[in-house]
Amino acid sequence: MKMKFVGSCALIGALTAASAADVATWDDRDSFLLNLGGTAIHDDFETYGINVAPGARTLSFNGFDATYDGNDLFGIDDVVNLGHGTGPTSGAQYLLADFGSQSARSLTFSFSELVSDFGVYIRDVELTSLSYETDSGLSGMAVNLASNDVIQFFGLTTGGDESLAFSTITFTMLAQSGTGQDGVMFDQLTYVPTPGSLALIGFGGLAMSRRRR
Repeated sequence: MKMKFVGSCALIGALTAASAADVATWDDRDSFLLNLGGTAIHDDFETYGINVAPGARTLSFNGFDATYDGNDLFGIDDVVNLGHGTGPTSGAQYLLADFGSQSARSLTFSFSELVSDFGVYIRDVELTSLSYETDSGLSGMAVNLASNDVIQFFGLTTGGDESLAFSTITFTMLAQSGTGQDGVMFDQLTYVPTPGSLALIGFGGLAMSRRRR
């Protein structure tokens, strides 16, 4: 439940001890939600059509894109019994990414504004361990090898330090146990835009409303 220190923080310039201490990862969603640095946006993938298919591609969601670089299955799915009794952590749908085939696969979430905090449930990681890396230089272990149908939560908070805010976070397969493919489900995604990003969005909306007048 309690925060775990982030694995690395490779940033341009010196990072103060105070700001480094504010960066944390979380394995409990309730604790993560209590430590957000702003207004959260939630997406449980329930409002999109089923579009799971093989191959690398990018899908667009509410304020973010998801890009998969593999050759296996990727997309919104609602299959409850996917191999080992797995399914969504909430509702009826989830984002499926098939990690495996004995070679690295990655899934990148790209946001339309800078994000200070991010969290997501990751289910059924029984063959691969997943690392994470942001474009602001934060990186480490997201979830470890577990077993069939195990639900793990990964959350990242930056303590409100906008120098650590990010617009992309990538999950990459680190290790594989066995020879099969690992269909991993992502669900109940949460992110927090930085105050500066929200201000820009609000200013843009105000400017557009004035032009309409």
